[in-house]
Amino acid sequence: MSGNVQMAEPPSGIEAWQRSLPWWDVYFGAVLIATVAFAFKPGAIALLAAMAVWYVALGRRAIHGDHLFRMGLIYLVGATILFVPAVVIASGASFALFALSPQAHMALGFRRGTVATVILNFIPTIVLYLRTGEVRHTLPIAILATVLTTIIGYSIDRLINQSIELAESRAEVAQLSQEAERQRLGADLHDTIAQGLSSVVMLIQAADAALDRDPGEARCHLDLAARTARENLQELRAVLDALMPTEQDLPEALRRLALRFTEETRVSATVRVEGDPRALPVALEVVLIRAAQESLSNVRQHARASAVAVVLTYEEESVGLEVVDDGCGFKPSETFGGYGLQAMRSRLTQVGGEFAVDPAHPGTAVRVAVPA
Repeated sequence: MSGNVQMAEPPSGIEAWQRSLPWWDVYFGAVLIATVAFAFKPGAIALLAAMAVWYVALGRRAIHGDHLFRMGLIYLVGATILFVPAVVIASGASFALFALSPQAHMALGFRRGTVATVILNFIPTIVLYLRTGEVRHTLPIAILATVLTTIIGYSIDRLINQSIELAESRAEVAQLSQEAERQRLGADLHDTIAQGLSSVVMLIQAADAALDRDPGEARCHLDLAARTARENLQELRAVLDALMPTEQDLPEALRRLALRFTEETRVSATVRVEGDPRALPVALEVVLIRAAQESLSNVRQHARASAVAVVLTYEEESVGLEVVDDGCGFKPSETFGGYGLQAMRSRLTQVGGEFAVDPAHPGTAVRVAVPA
């Protein structure tokens, strides 16, 4: 997996709810048509028609453009210039506020949009006051309309912000998934290539040391190195094929692993299965096999053991794996120092498993368990 994979940019708030915007267009159009019925005077109708054209020419871009403040402000100033004389000609034109108020919030954002809606909602009251000096009936309506449109504007702003947060959360989850996949792939490559090549190098060194003294033994080491390389290649192909182990059941895979370990190190390795074996999800089998590989690799490199036992235990709600050697043990401060053990713990955490390394008196016991 390339380290240069680029994540798609999270969509902006307006883009995230883009599919709902055509319905707003329908709503605005319906409001203007209804306003014509309330303000059926030629001058008012002409101004309302001009407002519709102005919305199509600039308003849609301002609203669909993720709070492009300058464009939104220009649109609302122009719409207000058309709205005021329409209200002067026919007071019923104030019905257009049902379109202009949400447009203000969508174009300017919640705070600026709230200021704009307050101004818009009080325009009919001011016009009526200049005409008659009376505001007793229109002022409460203006206040109520302002409160309602502010609530609607808050809902619109919250929807946009939630869309942004959802898009960012999805992008973050995708990034975390990518990082987890990188770590898992790196761990599996460590368990296949690194451990396999380590075995091959050790066997070739042993063959070189025995070449003059015992050519037969040297050939035996070389044959085992070749077989290890072939098996390592098979494991690598399995990793590249969706990180799957070779096609065999888990107990058999562990027995094969122990046999190869014994042939490589001359250290006795046995496998014991307790409980009734059952099929496990591939991901869990991979975790258990990799845990066994890493544990045996640590025995070979650090333990100086003469025997190691691998115990696979099937319980009702979990499957456990224990690798116990009779070697020199470990220092508590060094328990989690290596990359392999860290990778083992990371894999188990990802599947909800448990991991522990304990002294076995003598030796070391590595215990893992996965829910199954």
